Amino acid sequence: MCNYSVRIYIAGQSYYYYYYYCYYYYYYYYFYYYYYYYYYYYYYYYYYYTTTTTTTTTTTTTTTTTTTTTTTTTLR
Repeated sequence: MCNYSVRIYIAGQSYYYYYYYCYYYYYYYYFYYYYYYYYYYYYYYYYYYTTTTTTTTTTTTTTTTTTTTTTTTTLR
C-alpha cells in the first residue's frame, strides 16, 4: 500500500505526502516496539533481581513491665 506516493504541490514545490506518512507510521511503530521491549527487559531484570536477592530483617521487641505498690496507713 505504501509502494506508491501521492504528490502534492504547495507553492510550486512538490511533496511526497503519502510516502512520508507511511514512513512516519512505520517509524512510530518501530519506536513503540523498541519502548515495549525496553520496558519488558526492565521488568524481567527487576523480577530477577528481587527473586535472587534475599533481605532478612530481624525485629526485636522489648517489653517493660512496671509494678506500682501503694501502701495505705491508717492512724487511730
